[in-house]
Amino acid sequence: MKHSWLVTVTLVGCAWMLSTTAARAQTTIEMSNSAQFIDFYTGSTPGTLDVILGWEPGVNFTGNHTLNGSLQAGAPGNGAFSLTSFDPLSLTGNGAGTFSANSGELASSVFDISSGSGTAFQGMLTALSFSQALSGSNVVTMQAMVQGTGSFASTVFKLLGSIVLAPGGNINGVANSNTTVDEAGIIVPEPATALLWLTGLGFLAGCAYLRRRSAFEVTL
Repeated sequence: MKHSWLVTVTLVGCAWMLSTTAARAQTTIEMSNSAQFIDFYTGSTPGTLDVILGWEPGVNFTGNHTLNGSLQAGAPGNGAFSLTSFDPLSLTGNGAGTFSANSGELASSVFDISSGSGTAFQGMLTALSFSQALSGSNVVTMQAMVQGTGSFASTVFKLLGSIVLAPGGNINGVANSNTTVDEAGIIVPEPATALLWLTGLGFLAGCAYLRRRSAFEVTL
């Protein structure tokens, strides 16, 4: 009986975590992976950064480019997405390794999620930022807000992605370089999603362990 309070707390923690995940899934789309690179390179002035979404070796730095990839399970449609923008996008440094695009740069962007019969969702970016705030990390967090159009005009989704650069890659260093420097990375599964799932399994394992231990003590 003396462990019953801990079991209760653990179960409440599980319920809170699952309810938070369910609520978050209503407004958040997580990018799982991409077959193309996101390219960061030195901006026109020190401290600024330019980015190309859907970059491939040999492409020009001007014109429309499309980033294609897949989304985490549970996203609308069949999980395939495309993000088209007029490149390059100019990013402004906001401190702590965070850079964002201005709204004018995003005006021609188109974000599509495909379904079996065509487009399940379409919208344009109203905000876009990249952050590499953790010291020594080569992982860049991408975050964007997508405003729906047509039948989705009242829908706003948050788009999240994790971009892995080469070991030692640093977008702050690229932005503040006196010469043109390129640093490209590719989208990988979101670490936070995996961590959340593993935390849930840990809670459940703790519940099972405490139940078995309580039953053993009662028997004794």
